[in-house]
Amino acid sequence: MLTAEWEKWVLDENKRCRQVGILLEEQARRNETEAQQTGKGFKEKVQKVVKKASGEASAKDAADKLFGDEVYQWYEDYCGSCRKEQERLDAKSHLGS
Repeated sequence: MLTAEWEKWVLDENKRCRQVGILLEEQARRNETEAQQTGKGFKEKVQKVVKKASGEASAKDAADKLFGDEVYQWYEDYCGSCRKEQERLDAKSHLGS
């Protein structure tokens, strides 16, 4: 019972993290004009944020400017740990199959 509740909580937290990621992307869209003025296109900045969210590349500098150090750091730390926990649960379920 406890394991099932933990798995449900992890799934719910990952869903919330995806929602936060969407909000961060929307913020990037609102800052599109600023990004274009600095020579960095909107698409590039959003791709960097999404890559960072998925753990593929570092976009901390762009994210700091767009979203603020604290919010992005929380997102990176918290959602990164939730994502890792989900990966462990997924791997465990594949081994048990």
